[in-house]
Amino acid sequence: MNTILVVDDEESICNLLFKIFKNDYNVLVVHNGKDALNEIKIKEIDVVLLDQNMPGYSGIETLTLIKQFDETVPVIMITAYGKIELTVKSMKLGANDYIEKPFDPKKIRLAVFKALEIRTLNKEVEHLRSELVEKNSFQNIIGQSPLIQNVFHLINNVSDTDIPVLITGESGTGKELAARAIHYTGSRKNMPFVPINCAAIPDQLLESELFGYEKGAFSGAISSKKGKIELANNGTLFLDEIGDMAERTQAKLLRFLQDSKFERLGGVDSIQVNVRFLSATNKNIDNLMSKNVFREDLYYRINAVEIDLPSLSCRKEDIVLLTEHFIKKYNKRYNYKIEGAKPEFMQLLMDYDWPGNIRELENVIQSAMVLSTDNTLAPDSLPKKFNRFKKSLENPDNIDDDGPDLTTQIEELEKILIKDALDKANNNRTQASKYLKISLRNLQYKIKKYGMADQ
Repeated sequence: MNTILVVDDEESICNLLFKIFKNDYNVLVVHNGKDALNEIKIKEIDVVLLDQNMPGYSGIETLTLIKQFDETVPVIMITAYGKIELTVKSMKLGANDYIEKPFDPKKIRLAVFKALEIRTLNKEVEHLRSELVEKNSFQNIIGQSPLIQNVFHLINNVSDTDIPVLITGESGTGKELAARAIHYTGSRKNMPFVPINCAAIPDQLLESELFGYEKGAFSGAISSKKGKIELANNGTLFLDEIGDMAERTQAKLLRFLQDSKFERLGGVDSIQVNVRFLSATNKNIDNLMSKNVFREDLYYRINAVEIDLPSLSCRKEDIVLLTEHFIKKYNKRYNYKIEGAKPEFMQLLMDYDWPGNIRELENVIQSAMVLSTDNTLAPDSLPKKFNRFKKSLENPDNIDDDGPDLTTQIEELEKILIKDALDKANNNRTQASKYLKISLRNLQYKIKKYGMADQ
C-alpha cells in the first residue's frame, strides 16, 4: 500500500485528509516541516501533501529540504486561495501540483493519483536503467558493443581456471578492471588480489618489491619484508605494464613461474606459493622481443590466453552507457543532481577520438559535472579540446564562414568570361555579346556593374 504524508498545522485539515485517503492508502500525519523531514528520512513516502503556511519551516522551506534529500518524492502543495506567487515559486522548486483551500475531495484524490502515477513511472525508469547497466556490465566493465561483450565472454571462460592471462590494450582501456573481474568471479575471489605496476617502480626496486628481502640484504634493509608474490599466496598476482620490466627481473620471474618457488633477496631458503598470475601491457610485446628487450620464453609463460581490450574509439556505441555510469557515480560521490546530458553534448563526445580512452572520458564527465551550471550537461561545460568539434556541430556542412559565398564566386567567374570575350572581339561589345550568348544591353550592364568599362 502506498504511503501519503500529510503535513499541516491545522488539525481539522489533517483529519479531513486522513478520512479522504485512509481506506486506500497508508496515511501519516505531522504538523510541521521538521517532523515531515524526519519521516521522509526513515520511511518510504510515496506522496507528500504539504501546507504552504506553517510555523517553523514554511511550506517553501520544507519543500526545498525534501527535494534536497530525495528529489523523486512527489509533493502536492496545499495553498490558501489567491496565493499565486507562492504557488508559482513552489512549482519552480519541484512541487508536482497544488490544491487551493477549501479543496474539493475529488480534485485532491485526482492530484494524488497522478502523483502516484509519476512516482511509479520514475521507479520503473530507474529500474529499467539499472537493468540496462547490469545487463551490459561485468564487474564494473561497462559496454554493449560486440567487442566488449567478447571480452566479457573471455573473462567468464578463464576466471575459474589458473591459466596465465595477458591483458593487452591502450592506456586507459581498463586493463586492471579486467584483471579484477577475472579474480573476483573466480574460485580465488575470497583470497588476496595483489596488483603491482612495473612501470611505476624503478628497476632496482621492482625485484625487491616482487620477491621481498631479508634483513641486511642491502643498505637500509633493517628488517625482513615479504614481497608481492608472497602476499598474493592462494590469491592472484597482477603485474601491470609488464612490458616495462627489466631483463634481470624478467629472468627471475620466469624461474618463479616454472616451479612456483623463489628466494627473497639476500635469502637462501626457497619459498613456495600458490599464485594465480595475470599481467597486462599497453606495449607491443612482439616489437619488444624483436629488439631483445623482452624474453620470448617469458612471453609464452604469461600468454596462455590473451584478452585484448578495445580502444574507446572502436566502441563508441558504449559512450552513452559509460556516460550514464559516470554521472551516477559522481552524483553519489559528491551529492550532485545531474540528470543527464543534452544531445549536443553527447554528439561532441561521439565526435571525439578519445586517445586517453575510458580514463579520459571519466575525467571529462567529472569535470563537466563540476563546471555545469544546470542539471543537464551542456557543450559549454566541456574542455577547450572540444572547441573544434563545437564549430563542426554549429556548422554541420563544414562551410567556411569566412570564405566566398556562391554569389561572389559566380560574379568572379562572370568577370573572367566577359574579359576573355572582349579580348577575343578586340573590345567590340556587340561581337563579345554574341560570344557570350547574351544581349548587348545585358553585357553593358555587367561591364558597368563590375567596373570594367576602362579595362
